[in-house]
Amino acid sequence: MSIPVPLPTVRLILIRHGECEGGAIFRGHCDVAPTELGQQQLQQSLTQAINRATHTKSE
Repeated sequence: MSIPVPLPTVRLILIRHGECEGGAIFRGHCDVAPTELGQQQLQQSLTQAINRATHTKSE
């Protein structure tokens, strides 16, 4: 008889990039520079994700 071993909980946070140069043009597989607003959006998203990750109780 095997004894169940608890697995660690893994949290995966997905962050979408901010606004990029060229507006709503489909870009495919090439890199396009973010706009100033896109940089601000990314920084805000990262700050929120870090705050949530560090202020969440472990289960």
